[in-house]
Amino acid sequence: PPPLPSPAKEFLESHNKARAEVGVEPLQWSEKLAKDTSLLVRYQRNKMGCDFANLTASKYGGNQLWAGSAAAVTPSKAVGEWIKEKDFYIHANNSCVGNHECGVYTQ
Repeated sequence: PPPLPSPAKEFLESHNKARAEVGVEPLQWSEKLAKDTSLLVRYQRNKMGCDFANLTASKYGGNQLWAGSAAAVTPSKAVGEWIKEKDFYIHANNSCVGNHECGVYTQ
């Protein structure tokens, strides 16, 4: 396969570093998922809104992030924001500490 574009590689490496820290198998890049995601991103862009994508009918989940400026969010920073939810995750019963969310972390 061709080498990954730099942002894709950074997302994948950042995810896999966080996964390794908790003993979870690494992810592998999927061209099919990347193409499906690209379609979703174009759809969201064309709606010209700031709502998160509705993935209810999708077989995929998704990690989404609110940011004041997209230019300031690198792939590593985005993954770092998602990983912050780890502090609220209770592994023993796969739940979150009350009044907190950790669905992005467990995605």
